Amino acid sequence: MEAASLAESRQRSISRIIQLKDRTAKFSFLLEQYNNVIHAALGKKPDKSQQIIDEAVECLENGFHDTELTLASMADRLHITASYLSFLFRRQMGETVTEYLTRLRMNRAKELLANQHLIIQDFVSQVGYADQRYFSSVFKKQTGLTPSEFRQMNRVLGL
Repeated sequence: MEAASLAESRQRSISRIIQLKDRTAKFSFLLEQYNNVIHAALGKKPDKSQQIIDEAVECLENGFHDTELTLASMADRLHITASYLSFLFRRQMGETVTEYLTRLRMNRAKELLANQHLIIQDFVSQVGYADQRYFSSVFKKQTGLTPSEFRQMNRVLGL
């Protein structure tokens, strides 16, 4: 493996560990990574399920802004069924594809809300939502605040 590729893989692994919610999911991920290293050292192929998850995470991280991104469309791209992708993702990541995608979108929305000059309706599609009302509903469910309240809180706290 090239040095740049190895560094990129290491960074993705560190990011994934940070993003995982519970210890069980983190342990499962680390165990899977350990197994992949052992297999690589022994000249065996890495676990196919881990490759699928890596591709799914890459798809989500690169395409979260796509309003048409769904579990079914990702499964089609990966040439597996949606139910199998859902099963693997939950087992490996400790959360569903939808939960992961929503978290990515909400984190990006928070970044955009920090920019006081952007109008909320102008960036809703940049975080993967076609409808501002639905975005606001999901945002409030995830954060406990409306996008406007979140922006105001950031302004007051100077974040």
